[in-house]
Amino acid sequence: MKTSGVIYQYVDKPALPDNIIIEAHREEPSTEKLDPILTHAFTIPENDPVRIIKQEKHRPSRSITEQYDSSIRQHISNAFRIMTGIAMIGVIFLLTPFVYTELQFQLNPPEPKEEINLSEITIVDSVVDTPTFTKLLNDKYVNKLDPVNTDYALVIPKIGVNSAVVANVDPGNKEEYVAALKQGAAHAKGTALPNEYGSKYIFAHSTDNFWNVTNYNAVFYLLKDLEPKDKIYIVYNGTLYPYQVSEKRVVNADDTYFLKPNNLDNRLILQTCWPPGTTWKRMLVFADPIDMSLDNEELVSYSLDKSKTN
Repeated sequence: MKTSGVIYQYVDKPALPDNIIIEAHREEPSTEKLDPILTHAFTIPENDPVRIIKQEKHRPSRSITEQYDSSIRQHISNAFRIMTGIAMIGVIFLLTPFVYTELQFQLNPPEPKEEINLSEITIVDSVVDTPTFTKLLNDKYVNKLDPVNTDYALVIPKIGVNSAVVANVDPGNKEEYVAALKQGAAHAKGTALPNEYGSKYIFAHSTDNFWNVTNYNAVFYLLKDLEPKDKIYIVYNGTLYPYQVSEKRVVNADDTYFLKPNNLDNRLILQTCWPPGTTWKRMLVFADPIDMSLDNEELVSYSLDKSKTN
């Protein structure tokens, strides 16, 4: 007879209650008396994948798509930083002319000239379209202004301008006006001369590099500080022509309306670049001739209408 090899032992004792058997199963098996080899074999290691997942320490590896998307985002972020940096450099470069020129004038401001008290002048000649002084008084005040020359000069005492003016310069000829601006200011060809009736246009601007700005439009840099009633003087062929500021305007760089000859207007127009050191726009300062015959105690703007009624 074949046997199974299993030995069964029968104990003639009452069976244990169910609750004792259950509690016995709940007890953790002691490993103190177990064989070390068996203990190692049946103990779950710390780096076991199942243990790691259960303890939520596992982070699944990113798919190729996710890695590609992350790389694209990184490249976009880097490109954005580069573009931002380039934009900031561009802004700094564009603002440099203004800042550079402003600092130069703040650190080395021009010395204002003494104003001429025109109310002291007595007019003995008859009124003309463009008021002039008698020979005696003219020489007196020309000497007081001390212009750079008596052929054609512009003096603005408030902002320290005392500049030669080159007559009949073509504003459309870059070579011609750049050469003229190196000498001072330029009178626009086609507009009236100081001894003629009509609008007079004098400019001092440059399309040169900003680091050379003080060699060009620095003559009119402080035009921005002129206000209504400030005085402007032109000396032409030894004769003094006084003007009084009436207004300022900022126009587009391609606005040439006031460059056109105008025989119905006797104003003086001064032009410079705006902002200073750039050619983005133009600042225009308008000034009316001072007719001292209208009121010898108070300065009055002179206009075509007044010349007709007086």
